[in-house]
Amino acid sequence: MALIGKIRDNSWILIVLIALGMGGFILQDIISNQGMRSAADFELAKVNGKKIDYKEFQHTEQVLYAGAPDPDPYAQREYLWGYFKDKAIVESESEALGIGVSTEELVDLQFGENPSPVIISRFKDANGMLDRERLEYFRSQIENNTLEDRVKEYWAIQEKEIIKEKQQTKLLNLFVKAVYTPKWMAEELSKEAASMADFIYVKVPFEKLDDKDIKVTDEDIKTYLDKNKKKYINLEETRVMKYLEWEVIATPGDSIKAKDEIQKLYAGFETATNDSLFVINNSGNISPVYYKSEDIPGELKEKVAQMFKGEIYGPYFDVDKYTIAKLVDKKVVADSVKARHILIGASPQNPSSFSTAQAKIDSIKQVLDKGGDFADLAARHSEDSGSAQKGGDLGYFAQGTMVGPFNDACFHGDKSRKYHVVSSQFGVHLIQVMDRKFVDSNPKYKLAYVSVPLIPSQETQDSIYNFASELLIASSDMVDLEANAKKNGMELKESNPMKESDYLFMNFGSSQTSRDIIRWAYQPGVDKGDISDVVYIYENPERYYNSHYVLVGLDKIFPKGQKSVEDARKTLEVAIKNELKGKKIAAAIKGKSIEAVAKQYSVTVDTTTAATFSNRFMPNIGNEPKVLSSVFFGEINKASKPIVGNSGVFIVKPLVIKMADKPREDIDQMRMMHNSQVKGEAGFRFMESLRNKAEVKDNRYKYY
Repeated sequence: MALIGKIRDNSWILIVLIALGMGGFILQDIISNQGMRSAADFELAKVNGKKIDYKEFQHTEQVLYAGAPDPDPYAQREYLWGYFKDKAIVESESEALGIGVSTEELVDLQFGENPSPVIISRFKDANGMLDRERLEYFRSQIENNTLEDRVKEYWAIQEKEIIKEKQQTKLLNLFVKAVYTPKWMAEELSKEAASMADFIYVKVPFEKLDDKDIKVTDEDIKTYLDKNKKKYINLEETRVMKYLEWEVIATPGDSIKAKDEIQKLYAGFETATNDSLFVINNSGNISPVYYKSEDIPGELKEKVAQMFKGEIYGPYFDVDKYTIAKLVDKKVVADSVKARHILIGASPQNPSSFSTAQAKIDSIKQVLDKGGDFADLAARHSEDSGSAQKGGDLGYFAQGTMVGPFNDACFHGDKSRKYHVVSSQFGVHLIQVMDRKFVDSNPKYKLAYVSVPLIPSQETQDSIYNFASELLIASSDMVDLEANAKKNGMELKESNPMKESDYLFMNFGSSQTSRDIIRWAYQPGVDKGDISDVVYIYENPERYYNSHYVLVGLDKIFPKGQKSVEDARKTLEVAIKNELKGKKIAAAIKGKSIEAVAKQYSVTVDTTTAATFSNRFMPNIGNEPKVLSSVFFGEINKASKPIVGNSGVFIVKPLVIKMADKPREDIDQMRMMHNSQVKGEAGFRFMESLRNKAEVKDNRYKYY
């Protein structure tokens, strides 16, 4: 305490020391960076030889996401990474093929008759159509060089998106235009669509055999991998961790403290003369609208009808907090209102614009008071384009649909007034209420709530952290950690395979803690069996307490390339078990009748009618091409051999087979439809193939 007192008394010394220290760091950084930082230092990645610059990436993130509500920087960066990677791939392919976008073409893609999908997605009106008026406004701003700097930056990035999208479209067109359906294939497809069959069948699902009775060996996995090598390849190195997790939960003692706090608030809330101020000062809330009793959450819905104005109910436990609720008001309120309005826009960033808007609204109101036509005035003057074309008509809407001042004027305004004038964040509104609808005459209720969250105290958090720390100190490697966990009745969990730049760790979501865990696993020198020397802390994003503690060790490393047996086991075990079950069931039912098999496995015999080759998905069966093939190429009234399908083992007996001997009359339509389907799939696979074959040097881990 004496030391703290001295620091407090001589705080100027501390400030000087901090300033000197900061200056030293800055100077050291300047010295170390001058003449030493090369372009490679800012190389976030290299894709097909094209550099993705860290500074450009960061600038794009700042411009696109500045001011975004509840931003998730990790998800944002992952989206941008996909865009920049695809952009580099498209550029490298386009350069090799001589594909480009001219200046004239770029202008046309922004403002022409057929604008880019990028423009269409960002310039929609209230009806989802391209807002030409808004687009032309930006065009004039660009031509007059009057765009704000931040909008200029945004537009420059958008132009790059447009160019990338157009180059990608040209690339895809080069590829998919080579894809077509020949006449003979269309004829065969048409015959298949015209051919039909009815059949009975029995299905023995794989689940009829217990998983415990089926053992999958390493040799089984290796054999399966050898048959399907191209399907099971790691495009990047991945690492698997094992971890111990402690969830921090409030204790009974914490609950008592929360109850005591809410009881202290009760008396003040009861005597408060200004409910709004009391609620604000105590982090509560007042319901924005009047609710029916049945729409009020929790146990309060059963009590509110008996409460008098100003009465408090509670405390009661509501999900994760102790709450008291005060009845602010109750009255009969319309369930919906029909209104029309005229909006003159104004911006909160420019207060004087409201004075201008108010003056214009006053002039319009004077015209209305003299008998002017509301619909005509709305069409000519309202800046709400969605309703202006309908004479300002907004139709019927419920409470809470419109912004607060607008809502209050419509539902609680003086009914004797013909017009209401209110201001909102959009500007100044002149409103006329046309009709009010009441479902019944029951009152609705407005309530004020004050709550105390039930969260673990600092003491509770510290006790669990200390326990995790002691367990970590007692463990030198994964073997120790597993043994110590077992002694305490705990078991390590296994993570999914993690890539070096992943930002999601299991169910903990995206956060710096998740990134820190994954970055640790990829640090030089970290090997299988090692454990991190950090107790990782996850914070509750709403209540800001330590909600989880995690200890982590590295369990497996799966290199880039062909998957190993160990790597593939988790993915393939179910498929191989089903394959083994299929063989076992097929052997057990071979030579038996459909009825006998149904009885043996307690399943039903079912019928499918009008099955066709063109529709592989069959009701109650699913996608089973082997079943279809056995039906169409089987013999009438003769049971097939056991068929090991995707979901079980089948025996089928064809009842009717009608094979078409000539194409249907709509063969041209079928050819076009098949062309479209195949081209769409080919285009998707083309881009996936380019991504998989791209040479990528990913350095994101150095920055994030």
